[in-house]
Amino acid sequence: MAADTNIMHVYPSEYWGLDPLFQAYCKMYISDIWSMEESPMCPGVFMYKNHPIHKVDILGLIVRVDIKDKFVLYAVDDGTGVVSCLCWKNCYGRDEAEDDMGLDESVPDCLREKMREVHTLRRMVAAGFGLGELLHVRGKVKVFREEREISAAYYNKIADPVAQIVRMLELPQIYSQYYDKPFTLPPAVDRQFHALENEKKTGVKSQGRLVGELKAIVQSYIQSHNVKSFSIKALESVQTIHTFLSQPSGEGLSQGELSVAGSVQRSLLTQAVRALEEAGIVYDKRYLGEGYRVVSRDSGLEETIKSILKTDCKLAKYAENGCHYMHILDELHMTLQYRGVNQNAIREWIHPIQSLDKLEGASEIISTTKQHYIMLYDT
Repeated sequence: MAADTNIMHVYPSEYWGLDPLFQAYCKMYISDIWSMEESPMCPGVFMYKNHPIHKVDILGLIVRVDIKDKFVLYAVDDGTGVVSCLCWKNCYGRDEAEDDMGLDESVPDCLREKMREVHTLRRMVAAGFGLGELLHVRGKVKVFREEREISAAYYNKIADPVAQIVRMLELPQIYSQYYDKPFTLPPAVDRQFHALENEKKTGVKSQGRLVGELKAIVQSYIQSHNVKSFSIKALESVQTIHTFLSQPSGEGLSQGELSVAGSVQRSLLTQAVRALEEAGIVYDKRYLGEGYRVVSRDSGLEETIKSILKTDCKLAKYAENGCHYMHILDELHMTLQYRGVNQNAIREWIHPIQSLDKLEGASEIISTTKQHYIMLYDT
């Protein structure tokens, strides 16, 4: 049964998609459907401990039937409670009149039998199931007139009475293995979440937030000033970057403390540039004494990629589908000049300025798949 949700941390709604139970039809006791608390952040979502749940799967006996023109309202009892289930008559998408369609003689007997079963089920649905029959329902938990009910996405009569016993034996294991264990975020997301929580409490930005903001400032500077190459030291003298790194001010600090502050600033700037490198916006050429190069403004990189495609696409292995972008990356790494290029600089879907996307936009190459490229014509 549901426990007190206060003993576990309830995460904000933007993290709920990371919980597998959020999008699953959760097999539950009907009593827990009633005892779960509705989330104040998102009406229509209910919390079992700290799991967000809005779709359920129940199995029970029909104890009340209310037949309407377009739907049937069943009260289902699983032994722990009773809940109403709203079941639409046209949930199978076809009218009863279609049941009389003739079957072609070429239809196999096994398929013919299945179609008869479907037609029989449709007639039963239209007529409504009777009291005491075992009903399986999957649907969303709704609140109507301050009463909870299940709006069925699927429902069907179960002929085997043993199914209810199997369900009641199955549920304790499901609860102990999944529902009773707290929902926890993946480690990387958890660190980000706690950093944001700490920011709200202290008002001090986390290191990750500072690196992200500094990355955006450096990227804006690179794009607005048509920078082709740069070094970390050169970026320190840029006014906007220097102003950002100077906050909070170092007034009142000793010489040793100022040295530490300067070291932290350089570390933040290095991490911001590394983040740009991981995003495929720049690549490292410090091993050649040239600092960092901007991918979108390196014409030599584009010409090298075209040369690789022009040469390798003539080979029988790549003639039909073209070259995989990782093959292009391997070829680039064999050259001294582009040894520091990473795969995001070659194929990064988020940034259309990257090399292959840029070449494709200029109609110089075409993508045969999401990961393969071929020359459009010889140049």
